[in-house]
Amino acid sequence: MAEFFTLEIIKNGLVVANEEMFQAFARTAKSPVIYEVLDFAVGMTDSAGNLVAQAPGVPAFSGVLDFAAQEVIEKWKKDLKPGDVIISNVPYNSGTHLNDVTLALPHFEKDELIAIILNKGHWSEIGGMAFGSWNPNATEIYQEGLMLPCVKLYSEGKRNGDIIEIILENSRLPQYTLGDMEAQVASMKVVSKRVHKLVEKYGIDNVKLAMEKLIEDGEKYSRLKLKSLPKGIFEAEDYIDAAIANTEKPVYVKASVKITDDEFIVDFTGSDKQVMSPINSPFPATVSGVRETYMAITDPHAYPNGGFFKPLKVKAEMGTIFYPVK
Repeated sequence: MAEFFTLEIIKNGLVVANEEMFQAFARTAKSPVIYEVLDFAVGMTDSAGNLVAQAPGVPAFSGVLDFAAQEVIEKWKKDLKPGDVIISNVPYNSGTHLNDVTLALPHFEKDELIAIILNKGHWSEIGGMAFGSWNPNATEIYQEGLMLPCVKLYSEGKRNGDIIEIILENSRLPQYTLGDMEAQVASMKVVSKRVHKLVEKYGIDNVKLAMEKLIEDGEKYSRLKLKSLPKGIFEAEDYIDAAIANTEKPVYVKASVKITDDEFIVDFTGSDKQVMSPINSPFPATVSGVRETYMAITDPHAYPNGGFFKPLKVKAEMGTIFYPVK
């Protein structure tokens, strides 16, 4: 087992690798929404889908990457191979809306899956009934654009030309779409190279241990900050404009927050049913919003990972505006 300072070097190496991926994508993407607005997030999980490190450009992506990794694991773990790249954008599974397309690169060392590298970026055009794939008048998800249900974009390093052809044919800005997609893949390969170098230098067991320690340290720090928050139950309610939601009456939303020494529980039970309008919040996006708020009130400068978010529990009824179903 590596000594303490060696583990710290590996931990920081993993964090910096993800930050390098962030910069690589921002500097090579085709769309201004990526290189100027930074509307994307990158990160890495362990082989079980636990978030190890991330670098989100927009706060709304602070807590959705692990959902994407777990979706990949659930569907593909028995058939993942080195060089595979999975693409997904279905909001119900991994948040947030169709424009936010996630690419996942499984990282192997000696045929052992040790990490999943992720890049979730806002593509400027994914089809649908309006240019830019945004339309407040949409009444169903099919009007918002093309859905990519966690399929292989690359198989063992070889591009799936048929999938790419379908994607480009459904985009009004195919060159932008292709440029952003290729930049995502290239940026993830940067992290894969850095992780491999760490394994070469320190050994696979020490790199896996460093991942565990990052998550463990995140949880310890989170629980320390949680103790400083006021304890009790806090409630709030509000309404969303009916004109936006295509309904006759305003959409009622409610949240109850229970804070204890050990848990931060947010319960959206009692909120209205989902509506035929693009204002519903997929459950992964709902969880991400809670995580974002939790960071804001504990430590906005904390480095978020699966451990930091472990004290959080989010509840919402299926079929409601905070947990819509297809």
